[in-house]
Amino acid sequence: MKTFIVQIYTCEKNDARNLVGVAEEVGGEWKKAFTNPDDLLKIMIYKEMKKETDENVSP
Repeated sequence: MKTFIVQIYTCEKNDARNLVGVAEEVGGEWKKAFTNPDDLLKIMIYKEMKKETDENVSP
């Protein structure tokens, strides 16, 4: 399981889907910006799926 640091810079009170921030993997070398909850979820799922795929590839 991956651990992420998520920084949310903007979120409107009346619209929770309108948020802006940055997600980074703890111990990783990347940061990805997101502009809504769907983008954030895609960042987290993509990294976990990529890890599982990489682990299942035989040399």
